[in-house]
Amino acid sequence: MPARPPVAEPAIVPGVAASFHRVALALELGPADRAVLEHVQHMELPDDAELILMHVAESAASRFLGPESSDQESREDLATLESLAQDLRVRGRRASVRLGHGDVKDELARMVEEAGVDLVITGSHGHRLVGDLLFGATTSGLRHRVKCPVLAIRGE
Repeated sequence: MPARPPVAEPAIVPGVAASFHRVALALELGPADRAVLEHVQHMELPDDAELILMHVAESAASRFLGPESSDQESREDLATLESLAQDLRVRGRRASVRLGHGDVKDELARMVEEAGVDLVITGSHGHRLVGDLLFGATTSGLRHRVKCPVLAIRGE
């Protein structure tokens, strides 16, 4: 199997990224996030653009109690988001975090709408139909629930 060439240029058409002022990064806090974070570093966004790092905690406590849960998973997820946001800030980007609770697709869609996002960037595992059925098509489900474009960046 031939090796995939490295992604050198962002997938957004030059000049188009300049119209995105609020960009959500829908993160799973896993392997696919690396490609998303690398991609956004190369995007030519406006100086005032804000990157909003979003993640949904899915523990039983998070699903039942929502933001009131404050369980270990939620605390660790929030700390990880804050650390990633700080890395972006050090590189000169404006970054904030939002942690949701419950169903991933519904909660991401709610947070995207609430934040007034212009673009959502998410990771992709490169599943095909069977993989989407087995693993849940978060990106596909999300794009049907939001009004803004969704860009899926394929990870390793």
